[in-house]
Amino acid sequence: MTKSLPTNSVDEIFKSLSHDQTCKSLPISDHVMDTILYRYRDDWKSALGIFKLVRSLPHYKPSQKLHDIMIDILGKAKSFDSMKELLEEMRQDNNVTLHTIAKVMRRLSGAGKWEDAVKVFDELTTFGLEKNTESMNLLLDLNISMIMIFCHNKLEEKALEVLGELEDSASCRPDAQSFYPFIKLCLRNRKLDLLRILLDKMVNKHLIRFNLATYKLLIHGLCRADECEWAYQLFEEMISKDIMPSQLTFQLLLDDAAERIEVFMKQK
Repeated sequence: MTKSLPTNSVDEIFKSLSHDQTCKSLPISDHVMDTILYRYRDDWKSALGIFKLVRSLPHYKPSQKLHDIMIDILGKAKSFDSMKELLEEMRQDNNVTLHTIAKVMRRLSGAGKWEDAVKVFDELTTFGLEKNTESMNLLLDLNISMIMIFCHNKLEEKALEVLGELEDSASCRPDAQSFYPFIKLCLRNRKLDLLRILLDKMVNKHLIRFNLATYKLLIHGLCRADECEWAYQLFEEMISKDIMPSQLTFQLLLDDAAERIEVFMKQK
């Protein structure tokens, strides 16, 4: 089955293999199919043509794991129509798991198709799946990924829009990770007023407690933004909460203090 295949279309590959009696008589197993799909992981047409042939065989049905691998190959190749078609076939066979949905959503979001990714999640129950804690965590991860990408590309309004949708959601609330990309963006661009608003939301609206990672991100970022007084305040706050700073945080504040003393001495 790993012979040279026509490359014009999936249908041509399927027909070519269908008329090859040798292919039909080969012993097929999940292990064999896993090896074949791995070989054709960067050639989605060949992979799908072979997969369609195998699915048509009366004596063998590919496992759910193999379906997920095929879904991922199609998503990676951005062949989304074929991916959705296979997903629909899996739905009809009651063969969709949350792992399948995760692959579909990540491939769609990775291609910037955020609305399609969210739509797949909204249709979760049509695949026989429940909107429970595990699936909500999947949606949260997707939204955090969206926020990170928008912030990285300086699309602040889009990122805030996604955060707003999370804040308005009754079932999928933002966590500290949802705010971290904004904190980094504000510190990098010195948007301190927006930073104060976001931190106030974290603490007072969503009752998110600052942990070691949060304090470290803020203190280091504020020092780089020449807002050391604020950094010192946060340092005292974390100490009062028995949160031990890292050695790097100590060193950063000590270096700033040394610079301040040096400047003061020069002015005398």
